Amino acid sequence: MISLGTERIVSKGEVPVNMYSSMTVQHMEGSFEFPIKYGYSLVGEIEGTSKNVLVHLMHPHQSYCDVKEEDYFEVKEKIPPQRACLASNLETCLNAIWDARLDGNEKRIAVLGFGSVGALLAETLRLYVGIDPLVIEPNPWKIQKAKSLGFEVVAAFCEKNFEVVFNTTANETALNSGLAALALEGTLIELSWYGNRPVQINLGESFHTLRLKIISSQVGQIPKHMQPMTYLKRKEIVFKLLENEIYDEYISRIINLEEAPKLFEEIRKGPLKEDLIILIKYP
Repeated sequence: MISLGTERIVSKGEVPVNMYSSMTVQHMEGSFEFPIKYGYSLVGEIEGTSKNVLVHLMHPHQSYCDVKEEDYFEVKEKIPPQRACLASNLETCLNAIWDARLDGNEKRIAVLGFGSVGALLAETLRLYVGIDPLVIEPNPWKIQKAKSLGFEVVAAFCEKNFEVVFNTTANETALNSGLAALALEGTLIELSWYGNRPVQINLGESFHTLRLKIISSQVGQIPKHMQPMTYLKRKEIVFKLLENEIYDEYISRIINLEEAPKLFEEIRKGPLKEDLIILIKYP
């Protein structure tokens, strides 16, 4: 699976120098100054076993890899490989939900952006918490896709009474619109990473009088209040969610490995307008 946001930043050389160490991932080769071998969520079969064992791990895009047993998670037979690729982004979604401390009683929740993370987050809010969020998305293709999946969708906020807004857009204008839409003591969960781009946040107007909160959410650390939750337990929850076939609807394109360079040229130019989640099929 391609992580459209992070891999765009990496491929454009927009990783801040002081974040090189933090952004170094297992099995990465080279450096952020290029050349670099980088990648995300990978699913494959273990060779040399009597049965086909499907596993998930974090690894750069390639056909074969040599990894240790502790590097991968065995996938249940009922989950197909394409759907299993969504596991890493679903871990991101779970962390964001935990960061928001939702209890299922919230009435007004919004997800800003219906891209690869925003779409999975909206679905996971529905399945894991039992909340139907409002989706904020201006792209006509994504609006129709979200509606076809049963979500209420608007192109921009029309109300200002949301308890929690999740921002997945990596867009500062959207971020500020999300802040402006919060109710008293509302919370904005920021899932986007902007790399080395500076972001202006409006902390004037009603930010203080409404006692608003901005919380960063990132998959690398499980929130402290979730202890004794472990990374293994989080992954088990994710793969239990992935038993639901609805997640197949979020895969918009599967390309062959040789098509990847052309796709990354598209990605470097900006957000893709008619895609949600793109997978690479290895020979």
